[in-house]
Amino acid sequence: MYSSKSYAFLPIKVGVYIEPPYVNYVNNEFVGINIDIIKSFAQRLNTELIYTPCPFIRCILLVKEGQIDVVVGIQKSPERAKYMQFLAQPFSIQYYPLNFYLLQDSQLTINNYNDLKKLRIGTIRGALYFDTFDQDNALIKMPVTTYEQLIQLLLKGRIDTFPEREESITPWLSPDNTKQQLKAASFHFQKAVGSYFAISKKSQLVDQLQRLNDIQQLLITSGKIDEIYEKWREK
Repeated sequence: MYSSKSYAFLPIKVGVYIEPPYVNYVNNEFVGINIDIIKSFAQRLNTELIYTPCPFIRCILLVKEGQIDVVVGIQKSPERAKYMQFLAQPFSIQYYPLNFYLLQDSQLTINNYNDLKKLRIGTIRGALYFDTFDQDNALIKMPVTTYEQLIQLLLKGRIDTFPEREESITPWLSPDNTKQQLKAASFHFQKAVGSYFAISKKSQLVDQLQRLNDIQQLLITSGKIDEIYEKWREK
C-alpha cells in the first residue's frame, strides 16, 4: 500500500489499476485523471488516501469484500450495484467508440457483430464492454489481466482481436513499433458510457453518501472535472 500525506481523519482506501491516462505509476507515485479526481474528494473531506494497486478484477473483488472503500471511473451495472454504492450520476461520460483491434496484415475482417463468431477475442478480466457482447457466452473470449497482455497475445497470434477504446489502448503502443502493427476493424460499438465513483457497501463511506454526492456535484458544476481531463489530455 502507498499512502499520501497524513491527515487526522479516517483514511479512504482506494483500489487503483494501471490504465493511463486515468491511472499510472510514475516516479514512485500514482498519477492520472482518476487520481486527481479522488484527491479532489479527499481534500474536501479533509482525509487521507491509501492506494492499493491491483489488477482490475482484483480491485472489484476487494471492493466487494470491503477491503477497499472506493474504485473510481468504472461502469455501473445491476450486478455491481449489489455490492457497490454508486454516486447519483457519473462524473464523466465516455463518448469514444469501442474498437475491435486486428493485426495490420490480418486477412480477417470484422464488419458486423456476427463476424466476431469463431474469433478468439481477448478481454480484460472483469471488464464490461456492452451488453450484447458481455452476455454472449457463445463467443470465444480469452480473459487476461492487463492491456500489455492483450497486445502481446495479438502480436503473437494467440488471439484474433480485442475490444478497447483508442484512448485506453494508445498509451501502451509505441509510435514507431506496435502502433503500426495494429488496426481498428470496420465494426465498432458506439454508445456513451458513464464513469462512476463507486463505494463498497461494506465501507463506512456509505454513511457519507449525500456528502459525496454534494462534493461531486460541486466538482462538476465548478468545472474542476473538466479541468482535470483537459490537463491530462494535453500531456
